[in-house]
Amino acid sequence: MKRSFLQVMVSGLSGVPARIIKLVCLGLLNALAVFGIMTAIPLKSYGIAVFIAVMTLLLDYALLTPRNIPIKYFAPGTIFLVAFSLLPTFYTIGVAFTNYSNGHAIQKKVAVETIITNSIKQLPNSPSYDQLPACKGTDSNCTTASNGLVMILVEQLTRGVAIGTPDGLQPVDEKDLIYADAEKTILQTVAGYTRIPASKAAALDCGKYLVPTSSESAISGNCLEAFDRGPTLDYNAKTDTFTSRIDGGVYKDNGKGSYTAVSGPHTSISDMQHELL
Repeated sequence: MKRSFLQVMVSGLSGVPARIIKLVCLGLLNALAVFGIMTAIPLKSYGIAVFIAVMTLLLDYALLTPRNIPIKYFAPGTIFLVAFSLLPTFYTIGVAFTNYSNGHAIQKKVAVETIITNSIKQLPNSPSYDQLPACKGTDSNCTTASNGLVMILVEQLTRGVAIGTPDGLQPVDEKDLIYADAEKTILQTVAGYTRIPASKAAALDCGKYLVPTSSESAISGNCLEAFDRGPTLDYNAKTDTFTSRIDGGVYKDNGKGSYTAVSGPHTSISDMQHELL
């Protein structure tokens, strides 16, 4: 009786040929496992090294022993279940309690720059402003300072008005103020400047328009309100410390990926401001 191609393949891969193929595949698998273990140990990933060793020994036992036939079918599935479901779950939980978690994933130089940037806030006792985008002249299509964009700034308490530009604040004569009402309570614009309509102002990136008030502070806002902002922390590269301009607290690198307070009002570990994020 003529045998099919599948029957020929099955019979050809049984007996001695099947054992040779199995041993070759197991040899390659064990070599890969040894490589994985030797890679994991220098990286101090001891858990992964142990997992690879145990799973490889389990697979060797399952495929080399002539007994325990069921384990030959359960072993591969069990290994993949642990490797791709259980291990990532527990690894993720473990990472959450180490310096690999969120907030510790960048180099120190970048971290210092980020802390300085995040410390830029409204300066204490500084005024708040109503921010009115406008264009110098009659062209209201300007979008940047280079083509005429300015900020009309109205101090919210005193109602004093000034023109904000990248060069700083420019005073405005009261006679140049143009109001939208007879009572002079709603400022429309300033003579010589065209107010940008709200529909166009929404497309402006007012947060990047800075009106300097000192070498370290500037007024910026959201096209509606603006504040005088500046860094609240000073970084000293020689001592590798941050000093708060608000309360004088000093933060030092604790060697574990964080700057923590070593003096000042936030030295307690339970204090929300004990660590710089």
